[in-house]
Parts: sequence; C-alpha cells; structure tokens
Amino acid sequence: MSDALLPEAPPPHDARGSTSDSPDESISTSSSSCPSPSSPHRSSSANTLRVRNLSYSLHRSSAGSVPFFPRPAQKPVDILKSVSFTARSSEILAVVGPSGAGKSTLLRVVSGRIRSSKFTISFNDGEAKTPTQLRKLCGYVTQEDNLLPLLTVEETLLFSSRFLLQGCTVGERKERVRCLMQDLGLTHVAGSYVGNEEVRGISGGERKRVSIGVDVIHNPPVLLLDEP
Repeated sequence: MSDALLPEAPPPHDARGSTSDSPDESISTSSSSCPSPSSPHRSSSANTLRVRNLSYSLHRSSAGSVPFFPRPAQKPVDILKSVSFTARSSEILAVVGPSGAGKSTLLRVVSGRIRSSKFTISFNDGEAKTPTQLRKLCGYVTQEDNLLPLLTVEETLLFSSRFLLQGCTVGERKERVRCLMQDLGLTHVAGSYVGNEEVRGISGGERKRVSIGVDVIHNPPVLLLDEP
C-alpha cells in the first residue's frame, strides 16, 4: 500500500513574497488570489518540502476507570518516530508500508489535520509551524471519497470553489472549474450525479478524480494523496 506526496510548481499569481508578521501568513499560498484557470502549475521555479524528525505518539485514554480502581498508567504508543524526507517539484514521493504502519497518520500530520509539536516542516526554506499554515500549504485527498452524492460533478467543484477561491469572481470560479474538469477528464460527466451506494452516479475512478479536483481547485503548492 502506498501514499503519495506531490509538490507542485507554484502558481503564476503566488504571493509568496509577503512580508506579514503573522505566523499564519509567513508562508503564503494561492488561496488568497485567483489561480490561472489554464495550466495552473506552469512555472520556472521549483518547490521543496522538507520534513525533519517527525514523531507522533498516541496517548491512551483513561476513560472507563473508577475512583477506587484506577487503571495503571499506560505508556504512549509511538505511531511515528523520527520520520524525515524531502519532496521536490516534478517528483512523486511514495510512502510504502504494511497496514497500520502509520502512512495515513503521517499524511494527516503533514497536512495539518493532527496536531504534533515534534517535527520541523519547511517549504522553500520557510518553516511551517502551525496546522493553519500546513492546511493552506497542502491539499489532502483522503482514502474515502467524502462527496455529496446528490450534487453533480460540476456542482461539487463549484461548491468547493466558493470556499477555496474567495478572491475570485463567479465567472473566474466557473472558468477554473471548467478547465479543471477538462484536465481531469470529467467534462463528459459534468452534469452527472456523484452518487454513492444508494444513488447511481459516476464510476469509482471518476469519483476519485472529483475528490482530487476538490482539493486542487485552489492550486495548493503540495498535494498529498492517501492511497490514490
């Protein structure tokens, strides 16, 4: 089983030169501006994502103990221990391991979905310190397709664009969705329901491509895919 990390080329309208003193704005992403609808990843410069000494431990809950018979203290379970890697633009970095090895946990920590203070993550020599920064930096496609079955493919992407492309006009968002559907090979099912087990819709492969589209519509510098 494998997971993939794909640093992408920075978008043409990237605001990476921001001088804001806010820790959450020290690493700027394209969500603050409208990405180019066509060829959004074309750029002459490269991105580099570095993770150093990432560790994550799971602390067992004491729920269920009673005052007179407390449970003995249990040691934390190490899920990740001193993981380091470097991912560069135009490269696919695969994380391979057996079930339960911590692959999904690694991606969730790197994408800011799990809090952990035992790591150093830098992007283009700028350190990402908070979950908010990591969420802006990384698009994250989970194993499960968390989509609304009664929306069409186009409606799903437009719905995502309303949250992730707030700096764009309605026309710009529609054009971005149109180009993205073309890039992902979804134009022919634009008006079809996404569907699920109960509602007939698009195929499993098309549904996965819609999930990817939802998370790359704002053109994040890094794309993380859990078992793509």
